This record gives sequence, structure tokens and C-alpha cells, in this order.
Amino acid sequence: MNSEDKIAEEQVKARANQALSPEDNEVVAKLKKYGTYILVTCLVIVALVIYNNNKSESDSDELTESGIALERIMTYFEKGDFAKALDGDPSLLIDGKAIMGLKEIASKYDGTPPAQLAAFYAGKIELGAKNIEQAKSLFNKAELSKSQEVKLGAVSMLALVEENIGNYKSAASYYEKAFELTQQKDIQTRMKLFSAICFEKAGSNKKAKNAYNKVITMNFDNAFSEFVGLAQQGLIRLGTNFD
Repeated sequence: MNSEDKIAEEQVKARANQALSPEDNEVVAKLKKYGTYILVTCLVIVALVIYNNNKSESDSDELTESGIALERIMTYFEKGDFAKALDGDPSLLIDGKAIMGLKEIASKYDGTPPAQLAAFYAGKIELGAKNIEQAKSLFNKAELSKSQEVKLGAVSMLALVEENIGNYKSAASYYEKAFELTQQKDIQTRMKLFSAICFEKAGSNKKAKNAYNKVITMNFDNAFSEFVGLAQQGLIRLGTNFD
């Protein structure tokens, strides 16, 4: 990237930070927090389903072991003991072996459904600790899951990571991908709105307008929703008049 391109990119990022009002930023943050809660809640259920399937239908010791290891460590995650959830609990032995952490499960049983789900949860913890590169690596592993729910969670988290570090075009692409991975209107609307905001921040105004319009079209039966309001404000910023 030459110096002129770098300056232009910095100008785009500077404008991006001013694209939304403080009030709008607060609303968007709340929508993202709630949307993440929905995804994580769904994935807790998926974790139990995967484990139960492994117990009854598994065709390998590795798959069974990874499912058991995931079930044991999930109790730490659900209690909010994230340090032990990530790295395990050497103080508690079962059959002479310490409780395995999410990172070890994701690595040791790489490619199995429980390991991919473990990678998602480990990525969430690393992201919360601002360990961006570790989080991205783990979410990339989780994205390979055959489970649509796990894949959706991983892709939406990758979008959030890219957005938080200012890679708005990449973030928008991930949000668009997440949109395609679900049929739930509420989550689809959030993903489309977030992609629109990122396209706007990246200076891709045509794509931003299309995404904002899609949010409004999807919610034609609820014209007073927060989603529609934010989409309309986005279109106004981009030059659309509502008479």
C-alpha cells in the first residue's frame, strides 16, 4: 500500500468513527450484545445435542472422548470461570486425568464436532480478553463445523473481530455470510444491519444503501422497530430523503 492509499484509508476510518451519533452507537451496541446472547444460548443447546449424539452414535473413541471432555469443561464456562474453561482444571482428576480445557480439546481433537464447538467457546473467551489473533484462529476452526449453528456463531464473531479492529469491508462480508446462514428473521435483520453499517464505514455506499433498504423491507410490518429506525438514519446519512 503506497502512502496516498494509506492516507485515504485512514481518512475513511476517521469518517467511519463519526458515521453514527453517540445515541445510535449505544443502540447498535445493545443490539449486538443481545444478538450475541442469542447465539451463545443456542450454542449451549447445540453442545448438549452434539454430546448426546456422540454417546449414542459415535464411530470412534476420539469423537466420544472429545464429547465427554467438552461436557465436563462446559460447567466451568457456564459458571463464568473462564480461566479454567480455557486452560482446564489440573486440581480435579477424573480417572487419573485432569479436566481438559477448551483450547486443548480444540487442538487435540481438531476436526471433530465437539472440538469445533470448543474452539468457538475458547474464541469467545480470548476475544473478551482482547487476544484478537488467538480469537480469530479459534473462530476459523469453529467456522469449519458442519453445524449451521456453530458456523453461524463463528462467522458472526469473526465479523465482530474484524469490525473492532477497523477492517470494515471484511467485517461486512462476514456479516453478509452470517445473514445467509440463518433463517431466523431477528438474527438475519441484525446481521444485515451490521453489514450495512460496516459497508458505510468502509465507504461502500451503494452496498450500504442496499443493505439498509433490505433491513427496512424485511421489517415492513414493524415500521417503528429499532432496526428500521437505524436503517432509515443510515440512508439519510447517505443522501436518501424520506418525505
